[in-house]
Amino acid sequence: MRGLAVAAVTLLFSAGGSTASGTSKLTLRPTSSIPLSGYSKVIADGRRAAAVAPCGIMLWTAGKRTGSFTDPCRPLSGLDDSDAYAFALAGNRLAWLREEWVSHGMVVQTELVVKTGAGKPREIASAYEEYQEGSWLLSLAGAGDTLAAGWTYESFADETPVLDERVYRIGGGSSGQCPSASGLLPNPPAAHICRDTGVFGSSVRSVSQGRILVTFGAGSVGIIDRNNQEHDLSIPRYGESDAIVLAGSKVVLLNPKSLEIYDADTGEMIDHWGTGTSVHRNLSVAGDLAVFGSHLMHLRSGAHSTLVAPGGKPPIATRLSSAGLFFLYKVGRTERLGFVRASRL
Repeated sequence: MRGLAVAAVTLLFSAGGSTASGTSKLTLRPTSSIPLSGYSKVIADGRRAAAVAPCGIMLWTAGKRTGSFTDPCRPLSGLDDSDAYAFALAGNRLAWLREEWVSHGMVVQTELVVKTGAGKPREIASAYEEYQEGSWLLSLAGAGDTLAAGWTYESFADETPVLDERVYRIGGGSSGQCPSASGLLPNPPAAHICRDTGVFGSSVRSVSQGRILVTFGAGSVGIIDRNNQEHDLSIPRYGESDAIVLAGSKVVLLNPKSLEIYDADTGEMIDHWGTGTSVHRNLSVAGDLAVFGSHLMHLRSGAHSTLVAPGGKPPIATRLSSAGLFFLYKVGRTERLGFVRASRL
């Protein structure tokens, strides 16, 4: 067990070298991992990662022998259902969006919950919609010292359903009141740790180096700087179901046919590569690397590898961070969360 906690992760190219699509296979052989069960997605920031499910979060720091479990849901007393639907890590903050509903989803309450370090989870914002009128907390992203959330107020009885949208920074200086609405369940007093960026939008997609990427619809993207100045980018090949990530000075777009790299200031396309796969979700980018599903690509060269987990099957889920690659995989009946240092990718 002592060796398990500190051993490096070895990467070997499997025999055969190339697949039919011309990509190499990269077999991941972790010697540092933790067991878990029932998770389908991974988020990460630096050396911290969390395997997440609608009512379960397992937080783990690479190199540690164990993780810590958090239940993001509320008890179901008086509710049809409760689950968490968006998750983010930002430094020592773990955050999620949670919803509860009754009347077959026609009455819905949503909350933003933040857990800092070893502290208890704290509900800091809430929203409430009843029969297609009211507010929602729609989106969440984080990295480093920045956590951002998108909020909207809508009424489908109006010709223009979306009446108001906001993008909030969570925490930091000059903070104001967070969104708050009474609804199905009692809410604590509104927290005063939210900063309205002044941007009319609610689809927060990515955070990098203090900047926030938001989307406004097909082909339209915005970057919010640290001082909350926003500039628009025209990316015609962006579709609302595509994955898009802000990574330092780059915007990386993954659509069903290609991975495309754009300048985050000008919107100019820098490069693009065919992916040989229809996968266009679950994109993560760090440095020169991009991972989507079980595929790893070098942004400068377009070199493309198919990731293979122990046991010969693709990973269940993957996520890159500045520290390396976290991935969920299954060996026999056992699920595990493993880590590969960036220097070995």
